[in-house]
Amino acid sequence: MSETSEKTSPYRLSLIGLAFLSSLLLVLSFPNFGLSFLAYFALLPLLYSLTKFYKLRFAFLLGEITGIGYFYGTCYWITYSMINYGELPVLVAHFLALILVAIMSLFPAVFATIVNRLIKCFGVEALIFAPAIWATVEFLRLNLSGVGWNMIGYSQGFYPTLLWPASYGGVYLISALVVLPSATIALILSKKSRLTISISIATILFFLAIFIVGKYTVKEPIMPKSVINLVAVQAVAPVNVPQKDLVDSLSRQMTLSINGVQKLQEIDKENPILVAWPEAPYNFAYDRDENWRKLFGDFTQKYQTYFLFNGEAIAKDRVGDYNSVILIAPNGERVGQYNKIHLLPFGEYVPMRGYLPFIDRVPALAGDYKSDNQYSLIKVANTPIGTSICFESVFPDIFQKTAIAGANAFINVANDGWFGPTPISRQHLAHVVMRAVETNRPIYRVTNVGISAYITSSGLIKDETPIFQPALRLWQIPNSNEKLPLTFYTRYGDVFAITCLLLTILLLFVGKYKIRRE
Repeated sequence: MSETSEKTSPYRLSLIGLAFLSSLLLVLSFPNFGLSFLAYFALLPLLYSLTKFYKLRFAFLLGEITGIGYFYGTCYWITYSMINYGELPVLVAHFLALILVAIMSLFPAVFATIVNRLIKCFGVEALIFAPAIWATVEFLRLNLSGVGWNMIGYSQGFYPTLLWPASYGGVYLISALVVLPSATIALILSKKSRLTISISIATILFFLAIFIVGKYTVKEPIMPKSVINLVAVQAVAPVNVPQKDLVDSLSRQMTLSINGVQKLQEIDKENPILVAWPEAPYNFAYDRDENWRKLFGDFTQKYQTYFLFNGEAIAKDRVGDYNSVILIAPNGERVGQYNKIHLLPFGEYVPMRGYLPFIDRVPALAGDYKSDNQYSLIKVANTPIGTSICFESVFPDIFQKTAIAGANAFINVANDGWFGPTPISRQHLAHVVMRAVETNRPIYRVTNVGISAYITSSGLIKDETPIFQPALRLWQIPNSNEKLPLTFYTRYGDVFAITCLLLTILLLFVGKYKIRRE
């Protein structure tokens, strides 16, 4: 490329337009648009633009533009709680959202910069490493920022025949596979040769093989005779409720629960029953309020059922509270508890409190909690079950380590009501599906406003509920304490992502050495 063309403003604008096109395709790939097939071509415009311009600062800008459109277009719903519950002006809420989005967009910007650098070092053939580099920056995004929402692999969450590789490399492997067609086509457009044609043929055959294997591995589950009958209650309790609405909401939840238990007791008198409530939009101070202990204890004893709910529990050091999942046995006693590990910033704790003077004035939206570090199981009858609370579904390590600890199934309780009737509910479901495939364990998602669903170990979504409508679901959990086999991903964790990271570092070092020699 000539120096003249590099400095031409219209030329730069056309490349910026390609970056915007990539962000648009990414947005359309996710719910509620759900045109997931577009994800396989979403990064093509950005990657092609990176082959036409060799200044790293401009490549960084192209990646930042793509990221801003991508994250704002798929996560604009974060403004809903700011406006409706934080009472911020609309413009202020969207401005704050854009700041957060711009920070998260640094990761796609780093991706674009690295790819551009490698193209400069090795030629356009370096595009074949783009999938590994993208997996690297997604891995870094989650582990450095704590935000792993809407990685590109989650766009495929509703197509289980394409998800089975996650049991080997997690969502990062799915993301790399999604980026592969974009990288291949960008390479062909930039340089037609025997190599690029061979790569394109290999890519087609590779995806065909994944699809064929998926067709044979994704199967309907077969339930054994010994099961736990699960009553999943979606009561659509409002957030920030006054006392009157709280009483009405609890009455509705209890009525739904009793109806479900009585229905099951009529058709199955042998297997145990577990009633599961979603993440609470109000605080059950279980350890501090004897009324709650009596209410829930009387319920389990009267109907001879296990009862799982979300509430506050006193921390081990007796200072502060945990946000917990608590299990009550049919005798009315607490027999299990999981304390939330990954708390929601500004929702359940305020970052940097005690370090920044002004931050002490900022309240946590749902309440200040302490985090725990124990991957605790609850045991219902014979079955060890792992639990998670709301957006912990974004963190693969919770499910991985809990499966290693012996979980044969998972229950995820959630409340997306803070964000209204927006795409968050379906996006959240896609994250839970990925956790089921990674661990090869079924997940029972019980939510306050939807989408509640039973996800099979191979990623099939069953019996999902509508959003913002009361619903009752009766599901079955295999009742067994037999240890299930661990997937490669569960056993070895993020080996694929770490390999991609090491490969990226190696390529940068080799490229730097190559340029010095030239």
